[in-house]
Amino acid sequence: MGRSRHLPRRDTADPRRHRTRVRTVADGDEVLPGVHVVALPGHTPGQFGFTVTGDHSRLLAFADVMHSPLQVQNPDWAVLGEPDPAASGTTRRRVLEDLAEEGTIGFGIHFADVPFGTVRNGQWVPYDEE
Repeated sequence: MGRSRHLPRRDTADPRRHRTRVRTVADGDEVLPGVHVVALPGHTPGQFGFTVTGDHSRLLAFADVMHSPLQVQNPDWAVLGEPDPAASGTTRRRVLEDLAEEGTIGFGIHFADVPFGTVRNGQWVPYDEE
């Protein structure tokens, strides 16, 4: 029987082969020009997002910090299974302050059909409605 196309070859599956490609990062580290790591504690241990800064705007990709635009108005609403709901609420409030800054666009992976937007007057405003 021939080699399966779905199983990795032994030489490419060896983790020692890729060890120089792994690098740890910390809050504030620049991983590419204009791309910085943002620590987002509370919801998932070790969770982080990114800011991508351009000439006149900034994108904040906030990962799992919020699962619904409803949490923009209710940052203390926890997501089931969060290991530290208090820290999550603190992180959500900090992210919301950042999203309210002029020129900042947010990206919420769980915001279904409105993942890009800003925060204005305590409301999530989808990017296409600005």
